Amino acid sequence: MHFGNLFLLLLLIVTASAVDAQQVRAERPLVDALTEMLPLQGDGLSVRFAKENWTRARELVATDPAWGAWAASRTRDMDTWMLKDHDRADWVPGYPHDLVDPVTRSPLRWKPDMERPALTPGTDKFHAAWVSYVREYNLDRIQDACRLFRLSGDSRYAEWAVAQLDFYAAHYSEWPLQQLYGSRSRMLGQGLDEATVSTRLIDAVRLLGDFPGAGRRKIWRDKLFLPIVSNLRTARVGVNNISLWHRAATAMIGLEFDDEALYQEALGGPDGLRAIMKVGVTSDFIWYEGSLSYQTYVLRALTPLFVETSLHGRGNDLLGEMLQAQNMLLVPFLLRFENGMLPNPGDTTSRLKAVDLDFLVELYRALPTPIGMLEASRRRNWEVLLDPPNITGLGAPQLPVIASRSLPSVRMALLKSPAWQVFFRYGQVVTHHSHGDALNTEIYFEGVPVSTDPGTVLYGSELHNEYFSRSIAHNVALVDGQGQLGWDPGVLEAFDAAGTTILASQPRWRPDASVSRGISIAGVELVDRLSIRLDKAVLGARRLGFLFHTDCDVTFDDAGLGAALPAASPSGQGFKYWHHITVREMPADAQASLRCDGRKLSMALRTSAAARLFLASVPSTPLPKRRLAVYVEVVGRDAYVETRFQASTRVDARQ
Repeated sequence: MHFGNLFLLLLLIVTASAVDAQQVRAERPLVDALTEMLPLQGDGLSVRFAKENWTRARELVATDPAWGAWAASRTRDMDTWMLKDHDRADWVPGYPHDLVDPVTRSPLRWKPDMERPALTPGTDKFHAAWVSYVREYNLDRIQDACRLFRLSGDSRYAEWAVAQLDFYAAHYSEWPLQQLYGSRSRMLGQGLDEATVSTRLIDAVRLLGDFPGAGRRKIWRDKLFLPIVSNLRTARVGVNNISLWHRAATAMIGLEFDDEALYQEALGGPDGLRAIMKVGVTSDFIWYEGSLSYQTYVLRALTPLFVETSLHGRGNDLLGEMLQAQNMLLVPFLLRFENGMLPNPGDTTSRLKAVDLDFLVELYRALPTPIGMLEASRRRNWEVLLDPPNITGLGAPQLPVIASRSLPSVRMALLKSPAWQVFFRYGQVVTHHSHGDALNTEIYFEGVPVSTDPGTVLYGSELHNEYFSRSIAHNVALVDGQGQLGWDPGVLEAFDAAGTTILASQPRWRPDASVSRGISIAGVELVDRLSIRLDKAVLGARRLGFLFHTDCDVTFDDAGLGAALPAASPSGQGFKYWHHITVREMPADAQASLRCDGRKLSMALRTSAAARLFLASVPSTPLPKRRLAVYVEVVGRDAYVETRFQASTRVDARQ
């Protein structure tokens, strides 16, 4: 049975705007594959309503040496940060993804001790990106200061937090209005960043309580938070993770300032949070942008809202959405590879672990898992201090069995046999964060990666736009060096979980060509056939290409190849990033051996006609890592490459 159907009853429940707790307890289905990932709480629900116990927190810090040391460390860090000013009214923020070295064009990682870069001609974007990072970091410290105030009673922290909020309220309207990707902002470089930081700022206001006085709270509301809301309201970004963050932040602002109309509008308005989730959360509980990185980002948007509504005594307002989000958290566990990593479709700037302990701890206050709760019980942070997880009766966490699955609502599938595992991305359902990766594959043998998707880099880097988001970075087809044009859902022609076979096509892959791919697994052999056909209206022949990428060591049988050709890359999008290119004439058959972390595989290529075989060192992630690209190019009107992988003898990983 398709596992999305197993959730059908729950899906009917969670689409409601509010759900009666007794009804949920009675109707929550026991999903065999995920039951062990749903720890029931004291009220019989699988989700959790956050609490906050400052009295207990003070007692722990005073009597427990480990908690006392943790609190002392937080205090020292805050005291050091408060010694000097970290922001200026004349600094104009920019796009964080533009933190790219002006000389090398390599993406940089910001750290709190990163010096302010010189503002010289040609570095304005770089400086503006730095401003956004340092400003957001300073804004986050406001929440820390408020927590220290509540914990210690020391008014210095409240006074510093109040001064910071005064500063941002006083200058918000003075910063230039920016409109990046349809999102409006002033304090930071894009509305998304203002929404994310607002979820922490509004919590800081809650933590201050009556300390600032009603007059000052009104100033913050009118000069800072409502102008932010106004910008978020007028954003035109469509249904995506950005709009969800906008609505979550707006709802939290309305809740804190007792603006019920604003709160209800953010949740239930025509473009409110519920309407966004109705479109964005597919029937397979994967966020429809098709990136598992943005799946986690959406959950990071929802969790602060779930916590805040609970702390305001309004947790039941979003019970249905909490259950829906919990499904979103759990379903990726079903897609993991045997080495614990997740597939990497679409925009993702780092490889994702299925069991990301930091992420699961971050979500446990609203979306608990046995793994997250057990790990949280070992951690020392603000959330655990104030709202410790109840791990009584929790057994050893169990992960669901990995099996062949089809996820048609997001155009993904997983083939799993005892020896092989293939993740197949055969289409997209929306343009946001999609790559030219229709019919792309990720392949594992006995838990060892044979070919993976590298994801991408910071969006401000030319390598994102010109390489990693393009077809050239994936195991797909090319026509005259060009890949997929636009996005398309494609067609799933056949899927057999038991027989571990799949066939899918992209009839509208490009205006001039269609492609199809079939994969089958039998024992230790995997057969992959990728085909290209030109449109009837296209005149003449074209260069029809087939890409395969790997981190394995690859050796082709020299005797089976033809003469070496001039070592030049093909013409087309992104080939300028290829290095150390070799080119050989290739008959209709070629043989190669692969060494992949202690596994030895044979790879047989069969083409529809004689071809050219290119081998090249190509960009991978994290930069400056590189990997091998195998590219086969046939001249014609239709062509195919059939690749057969077969297990050979195991080799010593040290060889």
